[in-house]
Amino acid sequence: MVKYWTKLTSLEVDTLDRSNTIVVLPVGSTEQNGSHLPLETDTKIVEKIVKEAAVSIQNELTILILPAFWVGYSPHHMDFAGSITLNTETYINVIYEICQSVIHHGFRKVVIINGHGGNTNHIKVAASKIGVETDSYVLAASYWELMQEEIQKYTQEKTIGHAGEAETSLQLYLSPDLVNENEVATAKEIKENDFLPPSSWLFQNFSALTKKGYLGQPSRGNKELGKILFNTAVKKVADLFLDFNKQIDNH
Repeated sequence: MVKYWTKLTSLEVDTLDRSNTIVVLPVGSTEQNGSHLPLETDTKIVEKIVKEAAVSIQNELTILILPAFWVGYSPHHMDFAGSITLNTETYINVIYEICQSVIHHGFRKVVIINGHGGNTNHIKVAASKIGVETDSYVLAASYWELMQEEIQKYTQEKTIGHAGEAETSLQLYLSPDLVNENEVATAKEIKENDFLPPSSWLFQNFSALTKKGYLGQPSRGNKELGKILFNTAVKKVADLFLDFNKQIDNH
């Protein structure tokens, strides 16, 4: 079954079977996504993926979903209006303390599903810290990293990108009313800087990469592609929940 943390009473949380419950924390961001996608893009996409994934396996285990955390690590987007960020230490500590609160109430299986690239390393640090300090299990994963093969198969992008073909397609499928389609239609391709190997990392302000706020080609985005990517993400995340639960139970 699927439950939502904030919709339960304290008593209802207390009576849940800890052994067959995974608590899930979706994390996103509030940041610019070009002139064609809303600030909530990362948060709402990951929130909807998590909810649909949970519903798809509700007969197999209990998924308890926390409210999506809407602030991310986004200093690289702060040159664009509307973006909100936390610093590294604050972000890691907030994710850590949310998970610690969950663990305090007896839940030992927690999954963080990420929807924003800037959070990727930070959620891993928070999960690692909890793993060192407790006997609980916190799994951290970014949804697009579970489906890189499919992204490369169905789009002309190497990864999820930023407000390009893939994310624009997801938004056109999930929230078309929030997409400025006139801006999408006139968007010209802005290629990602790929002079570094994929495994390396270099911090750069997004405004140094593009003045338009996106990378890739938004105009290639379409609702049909969005449906394919969304359903793929849902399946990958649902499988992750099941595999995680099985592995921990057999540990």
